[in-house]
Amino acid sequence: MNLSIPEIALLGRLFSQIKVINIKDNKQQYFKFLSQIYTSRDNTDISEHSIKNEFYSSSDTTLENVERVLIRMLNTLQKLKASASR
Repeated sequence: MNLSIPEIALLGRLFSQIKVINIKDNKQQYFKFLSQIYTSRDNTDISEHSIKNEFYSSSDTTLENVERVLIRMLNTLQKLKASASR
């Protein structure tokens, strides 16, 4: 994955906050899940602890990087919609 650990954690947090994933009672399990299924561009192994730490605090740089990822995703979705309606 071409994301840093803080970016992976922030995307995980966003999924949680908009209720795509319900982690109300299983936060530790969610951190473990994220650490097991992803690798970052900097590390092949991600610890639950790293995800947990980054989940609750995001730097301005991380916020901006994730915003760019989300914008790219929206742009791609618009292209998919346009090609589907042809």
